[in-house]
Amino acid sequence: MKKPILLIALLSLSLAGGQALNAVSARASSDTERPRYERGERRDHPQARHLQRLTEELQLSAEQREQIRTLIDEHRTRTAAHRQTLGEGRAQLHQMVRAQTFDEAGVRDLAAERNAAKTELWVERARVKHQIHGLLTPEQRELAEEKIHNRKTRGGEGRQGKGRR
Repeated sequence: MKKPILLIALLSLSLAGGQALNAVSARASSDTERPRYERGERRDHPQARHLQRLTEELQLSAEQREQIRTLIDEHRTRTAAHRQTLGEGRAQLHQMVRAQTFDEAGVRDLAAERNAAKTELWVERARVKHQIHGLLTPEQRELAEEKIHNRKTRGGEGRQGKGRR
């Protein structure tokens, strides 16, 4: 007597679960409900998300936002060759590691080339940050410094809190 009741209960649960799963997948299959990357659209560039966050947190004017967007686009253009050098260097390093013989001089040359590209990227990044900082009002600069400080202290506490005491 208990077996048929248990069997009926399991069947009804599996059917209910299947219906719930169908309802969820039907909702997700709607084009407007699916994430952009699932619909084949490009995701926002990290710098675009950063600009959006800056706009919201610092209450940037439309003029400031456009000036910053221009600076970021120029930065991306100036650094394209350095970013390509880094990508190609990574591929070359993988080939050198898999080679029959180890070419220490080649690895050193590659490392020097990649370090030069990284240095240029750091300089360009600092230049753009300085230019953006110059576009802000004194109040916006103060708010930006406060938010940066808060992010660093929160991140620092979280990293040190586990396993380093």
